[in-house]
Amino acid sequence: MLLDRAPGILDLAEGTVRLEHPRLEIRNDGRTAILGPNGGGKTSLLRWIRGSLDLPENRVWYLEQELSERSRREALSALRTLGAEDRGRVLSAVYRPGSEPSRP
Repeated sequence: MLLDRAPGILDLAEGTVRLEHPRLEIRNDGRTAILGPNGGGKTSLLRWIRGSLDLPENRVWYLEQELSERSRREALSALRTLGAEDRGRVLSAVYRPGSEPSRP
């Protein structure tokens, strides 16, 4: 289990966002999707989760829904450094129901 937190309230974004949450559980053998409206705190929650995991930074990767041109180039460059098996895992994780990785 990578993360297991009881229901409660998180103070995010340097105290500017308070997020009431259900139980947060991230397993090391699963995928996690964070859905919600614009401005709902998804990115702040992801930053909190990333900081809470005891993993090297290169083991945690997330892609925002809307990427700048620079971010797209950096993500593609990082993807190209992976071996075929790891690249396949990343692309499988990105392509999930409701996700369109080929979208411009």
